[in-house]
Amino acid sequence: MKPLFGKIVSNKMQKSVLVEVARIVKDPKYGKYYKKTKKFMAHDEENVCNIGDFVRLSGTRPLSKRKRWNVEEITRKAERQVACGAEETK
Repeated sequence: MKPLFGKIVSNKMQKSVLVEVARIVKDPKYGKYYKKTKKFMAHDEENVCNIGDFVRLSGTRPLSKRKRWNVEEITRKAERQVACGAEETK
């Protein structure tokens, strides 16, 4: 199976993440290119993925009803931002 590349949009589950994979398609009639996205459930054995990380997925045997992908590696970590109200409080 061809590997997929995507961005993590949710990591609220144990050992599972929700990955959004984007692809560019061409409209057959007008020839305009546009982006389509699809979300995949993937297995994250060590729970190391965070929201915003870019990952590479590889296909695997069915692990559950919706999980058929495994997080192979984190290609780019997300930049961590400090929340506005997280400054020092007195």
